[in-house]
Amino acid sequence: MDWFQQLGFLCFVFYTKTPYPEVSITLKQPNEFCFSLNGKTRCINLHKNVNWPCIVKIVADIGKVQVKLIKKVLGLWPTFGTLSTTRNIQVDYWKCELLNSFDVTHNAKFLIFKYQQNLYNHVYPGRHIYVKAYVNGQVLSRPYTPVWPLVETTEYGKISEDTLCLLVKSYPNGKLSRYLCSLNQGDSIEVSRPQGSFECWTSKTNLILLAAGTGITPMLPIIWNALHSSIKKYNITLLYFNKKETCIIWKNFLDQKSAAYLSRLTVHYILSEEENSKDDSKGHIDESVITRYFPSLHKDSINEYAVCICGPPGFNKLCEKLIVQQGYKKDDYFVFG
Repeated sequence: MDWFQQLGFLCFVFYTKTPYPEVSITLKQPNEFCFSLNGKTRCINLHKNVNWPCIVKIVADIGKVQVKLIKKVLGLWPTFGTLSTTRNIQVDYWKCELLNSFDVTHNAKFLIFKYQQNLYNHVYPGRHIYVKAYVNGQVLSRPYTPVWPLVETTEYGKISEDTLCLLVKSYPNGKLSRYLCSLNQGDSIEVSRPQGSFECWTSKTNLILLAAGTGITPMLPIIWNALHSSIKKYNITLLYFNKKETCIIWKNFLDQKSAAYLSRLTVHYILSEEENSKDDSKGHIDESVITRYFPSLHKDSINEYAVCICGPPGFNKLCEKLIVQQGYKKDDYFVFG
């Protein structure tokens, strides 16, 4: 561990030497800072008090983690404080309360939650958390992918490091989704630590993303991280399937991002119930769509491509069948289930 400071802040730098380390940061008291890296937790009794939230930067490929804490009072410290012995802190779920809720489509909402304690959990692209809620005496739980807008926007106010953002579509028979979409400001849920093991895209340079409906949620963090990577230059093709144009989640953000990264992000909207305003296909996922939008693979290029799939079970199954027919192997694609 290293540390450095200026008058207004101090930074801790951790070298985990593990790609994509698990990172959880807690400020238990204004002068008690705890960090959990790959399940090992330690605490620092700081020399003086700091503010919350913290600012976290992670170089995932090499496992470097930097945590910036803002000092309550300007000044240089003679020491960062004292490092305690290892503490075994195992928390399965944390309480979050709803800060705000926004309509995205006629049946999908963008929900912004805040942990009830000073907590930061880093969620890598493709990972998920479990949401748990108590509804009419019944415990409901299911996985959701934390997500945020692809572009700088004031539409949802300030989204800070310690917030948890979810896109939730309300399904007629979805008990938990309907409950989440009915929450009011101040209502609470419980969420798990980040889970999952999605890394297939990091060894590739070309990403093809197949998403249907709310299957866009794991794709958004992948797009954002791929376009902002300091390690590698990625090219991305997104095929986004919906019934109608009004069903497309965050179309304006996708269009803005593709315009800003014209040579690196290509988005095709494929609608099943109406014609598209662009020159894209109308219909469902089938062999003709794959033929039209997928590159011709040959022995030297197939290792450069990764395919990610997320949508309803039938969509996922058919996509997997079609890309296998195109020559993609198990290590070349990932299906979010």
